[in-house]
Amino acid sequence: MITEGEADARMLDNRLRRAEHEGAFLILAAPASRLGAAEATLLTRFDLERRDLGRLFTLIMRQQAASAGADWKTVQRAFNAPPGSGDWKRLMILIDRSIPEIERDLSKSEKTLLLVNAEVLIRYGRIDLLERLRERVWSSRGELGGIWVLTKREETESLFGDGKMLALFRHQLAQIPEEWVTEN
Repeated sequence: MITEGEADARMLDNRLRRAEHEGAFLILAAPASRLGAAEATLLTRFDLERRDLGRLFTLIMRQQAASAGADWKTVQRAFNAPPGSGDWKRLMILIDRSIPEIERDLSKSEKTLLLVNAEVLIRYGRIDLLERLRERVWSSRGELGGIWVLTKREETESLFGDGKMLALFRHQLAQIPEEWVTEN
């Protein structure tokens, strides 16, 4: 007799195999305590290209700051500035300048991208990037294999804020059941 969890795991596996083959945009939600194991399982079972959004944001923001002549130590202090402060507003300008390059970087891959550390999008209010990437997956004609965003199940609501964004992504959301995750 198959358990409900095992059935859910099989359905997820089938969905992921189809998504990898066809190219799809998915939000994959795993329990925070199993996030690392879920990532390892995804990378083992599928031919994915892992991208760390936190590192990518930092790399491109650092390049943008250098081209603008801004001191990186000053930018780093702004990371901890309270929202609405002068430092925070200047940081948001730098992020706005960085987003097109981040989007370009994430829009070129024949493989499906596995995006991790998506909480950076929450912190900087840039969930709109996911919406544009989803549209690119649908319209890329092979330039972009697909995008899977791995996030903590506990952060799914905050990732989509007011519910409007969650409604936009509801059909791309997949919960990763405990039974699906294997230890690697």
